[in-house]
Amino acid sequence: MEVWPGLGEVVVRPIDWRERKRWEELMKRHHYLGFHALMGESIRYVALWRGEWVALLSWSSAALKCGVRDEWIGWPRALQWQRLHLIANNSRFLILAPGARRNLASRVLGLNVKRLCSDWQRHYGHPILLAETFVDPRRFQGTCYRAAGWRELGKTRGFGKRGAHYVEHGAPKRVWVRPLEKGACQRLADPRPDPQLTRRIFQMKLSIPQSDDLMACLRVVPEPRKRRGIRHQRLSILAVSICAVLSGARSYLLSASGPGVVRRRCSSVCAAARSLARRATSLPVSRRFAASCRRSTWRRWTAPCSDG
Repeated sequence: MEVWPGLGEVVVRPIDWRERKRWEELMKRHHYLGFHALMGESIRYVALWRGEWVALLSWSSAALKCGVRDEWIGWPRALQWQRLHLIANNSRFLILAPGARRNLASRVLGLNVKRLCSDWQRHYGHPILLAETFVDPRRFQGTCYRAAGWRELGKTRGFGKRGAHYVEHGAPKRVWVRPLEKGACQRLADPRPDPQLTRRIFQMKLSIPQSDDLMACLRVVPEPRKRRGIRHQRLSILAVSICAVLSGARSYLLSASGPGVVRRRCSSVCAAARSLARRATSLPVSRRFAASCRRSTWRRWTAPCSDG
């Protein structure tokens, strides 16, 4: 079977925010795992041939634990938590093109990996040193990953994360990795501090009208908590969480530094931020708020920025 002659015209790029709905609908409809959400830092990609969508990919945060990967890198546990953000997981890969187009999958992977690090740097302020993915051997052999220069390390133990715990599902996956630069493992496992590998926390600066608009949008979010035992106002917790995430924070400890103008506009936000940083019990409360804060609220606040 001959190589598909259109390979040289394939282009891979991140999707535009206006294409997100279409991307998610196609992934839900055609991928065997469906689609719900991406974990942590993430980028969605589309591969095009003469304007036609021929493949979809997503990259998200790396698996917290993977025995064969961690052994291969050779990093200690403490360093692993500090450098895990330098690994991206190819969480979804879907070929849409009908018919046989030989070498399309490996071509798309190669093009995507080539730009992944620079895209991540632009979006999140730090590079990606290693790409990983997990292949179900009951369905796939990982042929396109091998053809694109990936390396198989072994198999997982057959556990999956469910909430705060790991549950055995009895279906080990094959682990594939692809270093994105020479000496990637050495940089990941090097205990010496490297400013280039530090996660960058962006300063959040909102104008007074923007912070007022945010508060107005958050007032319509329903209160999921019972009245008894409420220590901080709904607006304070949501404002701290949203601004901290927009600034790049990934924990409530980081959100305690305060989200700029919003802190000055809401007197109870400082106390809420300090309390959230101290109390792990606030996490379930935040999850309940997140469930009640629908996309309509977010779009209402960001619509003026998108239109401009």
